Amino acid sequence: MMKIGIVKFFGTNCDLDTYNFFKDENEVFFIDQNQKDYIELDLIIIPGGFAFSDREYEGKITGEFTINPGKQALKYPVIEFIKEANIKGVKIMGICNGLQILQHMKLLPGKFEENNSKKEAKYLSLNIEKAKYKLNWKPKWNSKIALEHTLNWYKDFYNGNDASLLLKNEILSYHKK
Repeated sequence: MMKIGIVKFFGTNCDLDTYNFFKDENEVFFIDQNQKDYIELDLIIIPGGFAFSDREYEGKITGEFTINPGKQALKYPVIEFIKEANIKGVKIMGICNGLQILQHMKLLPGKFEENNSKKEAKYLSLNIEKAKYKLNWKPKWNSKIALEHTLNWYKDFYNGNDASLLLKNEILSYHKK
């Protein structure tokens, strides 16, 4: 059983979905954006939901803006809580806007770039080289095992099994290895 904290910023959604996904076999609770004091836990999840919007306005909300998803979250006390958890080795998961917040916190490498092509696929790629080099990270599964799990998941799904349950079992299986 893991102790899991789900961070709730103003504008967060998917927090209840995340809670419901993990609640049956774990101790799960919400962490408010104003949380200051550190709490021992195994995993922090920052769900998505356009917390504070993707735009940072200069003056009026209808005026000039820059695309800066998640940056406004940095002014809340929970950011220091997350940083302390990171130093202590707590696993941190970002979903959607949560990943953007983690990048602004410098817990993920890279930078934001505006997509002028209007096509997301230009930027969708998976590359673990920086994680291997900078974090000494090694994947638990090689590509063959990952592909087998993916294919089995789709077979089970198309044979009528519940996608949510399949995903939950897959995550638990991955973390037991």
